[in-house]
Amino acid sequence: MSCCGGRSCGYDIPKVPVSSRYPIPAAQLESKNNKSLWKQAENASPQFDAYPLNFDQKGSTDDLPYTFVGDNLAAVDFPLGGFGCGNVCLHGDGTLQRWTMVNKTLPEGNADVMPANFFGISVTPDDDKQQAFVLQSPQNFDSNKHLPQHRPAAVAPSSLQRLQDLPGIKSLSLTGKYPIAEVDYEIPGLPVEVSLEAFTPLIPNDTKNSSLPVAMFEFTLKNPTESAVTVRVMQAQQNLIGWDGKTDVNSTNVTPFWGSNVNTPFVQPDGLAGLSMSSQKYDATDPSFGTLTVACSPGEWATAKVITQATDETDLWNQFTSGTFQDPATAPATAPSASGASWCGAAVQEIKLAANETATVSFIMAWHFPNRTQVDSFGNNWPSASFASIFPNDIIGNYYTTFFADASAAAAYTLANRDYLCKYTRAYRDLMYGSSVPWQLLECAAGRVAVMRSPTMFRAQNGVVLGCEGNSCCPVNCSHVYGYTTLMERVLPDLAKDMRITDFVRAFDASRNGVLYIRVIRVIGSHRDDFCLFLLLLYI
Repeated sequence: MSCCGGRSCGYDIPKVPVSSRYPIPAAQLESKNNKSLWKQAENASPQFDAYPLNFDQKGSTDDLPYTFVGDNLAAVDFPLGGFGCGNVCLHGDGTLQRWTMVNKTLPEGNADVMPANFFGISVTPDDDKQQAFVLQSPQNFDSNKHLPQHRPAAVAPSSLQRLQDLPGIKSLSLTGKYPIAEVDYEIPGLPVEVSLEAFTPLIPNDTKNSSLPVAMFEFTLKNPTESAVTVRVMQAQQNLIGWDGKTDVNSTNVTPFWGSNVNTPFVQPDGLAGLSMSSQKYDATDPSFGTLTVACSPGEWATAKVITQATDETDLWNQFTSGTFQDPATAPATAPSASGASWCGAAVQEIKLAANETATVSFIMAWHFPNRTQVDSFGNNWPSASFASIFPNDIIGNYYTTFFADASAAAAYTLANRDYLCKYTRAYRDLMYGSSVPWQLLECAAGRVAVMRSPTMFRAQNGVVLGCEGNSCCPVNCSHVYGYTTLMERVLPDLAKDMRITDFVRAFDASRNGVLYIRVIRVIGSHRDDFCLFLLLLYI
């Protein structure tokens, strides 16, 4: 398909007659019996030699329409992030990918451009040896690893490399009912059962709490054995402050935007503990300025630890498995990183599980990038003449920064309101998906809400709702794209009202017979919503 009046966006996917929900061109498949790619991982992990992978597993049947396993996981990118805050996606292999919170819409082709963003677990039974795994599965890789990066089922080279160096798990399944993703991990031989619930709060008619720059991760740990075990769960994170929003730092050494990056451990009075990531290279007015926090949400039994400084994800993993942790209350901040380099680090929760005991450990990731500019991801200035009085300066900012001074403040707010945020987000999910409406329609409706909270739409510091086409064309007031988010009027009506003000007041230029009028004419042939709006304009 193409968009924008015939301009190709490079997303033309051939139709292939296959039964899979997410088709994969047969010519690009590799034999499912060829597992030589995982030789190093086999040596490192009992998951692969003792429990062979089932590469033929299929998923998303009519009985489980929202659950993905096997090949279908390669097409899963579950977005996390509030309205106007950008996203990070929980990918079908279990890692975090597609980072767009740095005020950019990620250019197509970058499936995973940032290293050291994954979860890990180690389990040590009393008087027995430790088992440790990256909570990432190669199950969806074999038939997808050669797809071009702009294909929806592509697997990033960095994901392939990670599981040649670090031990992954046999498989996982992901059930996505937006805004909540539930992951079940299959780890044969591990004496603990592990699952994850990941989400960003979404509460109808509560715009502030649906617009938080956070992602919440809750791991449920069950010990079905008759012996006590010590469990450590890690959220690994690259200090990405200064990143340009598009460069794949896994495959290049050209990282001039990094340098003087600092990881600072902290413990707040409410018990929140973790790492605050920043960079001394940029002052508070620079477009690259920002902060990111990974933190342990305090629980009844868990102890929070941090890994403050690692050079890469292998170094990070070695520190995790060797128990080289720091106390966040006493550990010093790292030295500033060298020019062109950055640190990675981690928040770790340690818990002692008694026999037949179940517990939950929680993490909160938050971000804060205040200086959004009038420049899109490809370096093009907005056609913003009609908005000059509203945005006289290049910096338009982000609305969420009017509530939070930095990422740690956003995480603290989330913790303080955690019960409310969790209760009503789950109530929305249960109400939406508990309907007798066919699942195909429910998924389409829920998906429109996900689009609404994607980087396609954002909100300036002055509260004005803005947006662009998904590939960063048609910026500022892309009226035909706004039609895709058809549930905004029902879910967050105050934002929908602001969009109509833009349509009929802010974007109106009498000298040109109305900017919006011209824009609607241009796309009238392909967008029904715009045609209806055009008829309305003729009427008035």
